[in-house]
Amino acid sequence: MEGTQVRPSHIRAALFAGLFSYDGWDVLNFGTEEIEKPKRTMPLAIIVGMSLVAFIFLATNISFFVVLGIDQMKSSVAVADTFATAKLDKFYSVLPFLICILLIGSMNTSLFCASRYLLVAARQGHLPAFLSCSNTEHNSPRVAIFISVTLSFLLSFTGNLSQLINCVSFCQWLQRIFTMLVLLWIRFHNKSIHPDAIQNPIIMPIVFMIICATLVMTTVIADTHMCSIGGSVALGGLVFYFLFFYTHSPSAIKGIKTFGCNANNKITIYTQIVFNVMPPEFSEEITRSYQVNLSPTSKVNGNTDSITKFESIRTETLKNNAVSQQFSEEKSKSIIIGSNNGMKDIG
Repeated sequence: MEGTQVRPSHIRAALFAGLFSYDGWDVLNFGTEEIEKPKRTMPLAIIVGMSLVAFIFLATNISFFVVLGIDQMKSSVAVADTFATAKLDKFYSVLPFLICILLIGSMNTSLFCASRYLLVAARQGHLPAFLSCSNTEHNSPRVAIFISVTLSFLLSFTGNLSQLINCVSFCQWLQRIFTMLVLLWIRFHNKSIHPDAIQNPIIMPIVFMIICATLVMTTVIADTHMCSIGGSVALGGLVFYFLFFYTHSPSAIKGIKTFGCNANNKITIYTQIVFNVMPPEFSEEITRSYQVNLSPTSKVNGNTDSITKFESIRTETLKNNAVSQQFSEEKSKSIIIGSNNGMKDIG
């Protein structure tokens, strides 16, 4: 077709834009803990969802090309708006409302994905503990959601949206390369996996890793400056992890680790007060008590005090912030002691 660009940089940009649009398939992976029967639900949801989205996107783009033509699409600031003006007539006023619905859906999935990612990482000890706090009534990671929204808000001031998408996409696909490498390492070394884990043919992660590596390599060649920014951010996160969370760090940075643990403890207490959340050690206990007290058996037996019991448990737990702080301090001390023992063993 006349005017078609086949240079690697243009193909890479087109792939990034297309993969960014279809990236909803990856969101479901972050909510595995909250999905019933994930071994059946996840493949079905991904296949049906991706098929519907691909069909709708393809039909929409064909409609744009048929009605507007290439030149008009290239000169248009908003293709959907130009298409609606040309063909929808009186229904044109409905378009902004539909776009708002799409944006809300996209924002909802992004918040769901990012907040669960931060929550689980903090729970595993890879991020500050205050990010693992959740609300005991709704089990919502309010602190992680607040941090995700704040970071997104700050990133929106970076300027060029296309450069931001390319930078984020580069970091995302670089992370997926390491994810596939770890997956292949688990498969080839026959490591134990979760019983609900979904296993696919080994060729699929290999092909996916090759695609990720190709995108990353072409991006490095085409836009070294942007890749250096994304790489610097990723490297900064790695340095942050080794300074504050790595258990076998040298004793020379003991003061930094102690400062980080003390700051983390104080922030955890303040977040409990401001966001009405609790660390996972306490929120899981409250959730179990709530489920037992509100079980159908207790209702049949006429136990009308279940709500009162739950509220009393919650009230008592909220009064135990000092206990939570002590737990966090003991945990931080154990990390520091473990680090020192590790250095003695090395010595």
